[in-house]
Amino acid sequence: LLQVACFKTTRWRLDDIVFRTPREGLGAFVPQERESMLLAQAWLAWRELWRTDASLVRAGHAARGEERWRLGKAIAECCGEAVTEGDLDAGYALLEGLLIAVCAPVAPLPRDDAVALLERLLSGGRTA
Repeated sequence: LLQVACFKTTRWRLDDIVFRTPREGLGAFVPQERESMLLAQAWLAWRELWRTDASLVRAGHAARGEERWRLGKAIAECCGEAVTEGDLDAGYALLEGLLIAVCAPVAPLPRDDAVALLERLLSGGRTA
């Protein structure tokens, strides 16, 4: 049951990112409305469970891999060039940190600030 719930939650989050990416670019990876914020908070909670529940590791790894791939694609579209593995690793780490900051229960980072930082750092200061 946990595996099904994990899969559904992560699928909904990834679908939300896919739906929003054409309009928002890299901003689609940072939750905006209440529903996407709840999905991001659930995503973070599942990630914590993946650390301790071996039955969820495979589902978590697959979901993380897809999110990472989609981020690489969005960075390439934003910058107009291929993304190296090192850049993608750094970009994904940045995204994870921003997601935690935006979803913080006390004094969350404003979403617009997180998106601006994400776009500035992942585009290398270039604009699309």
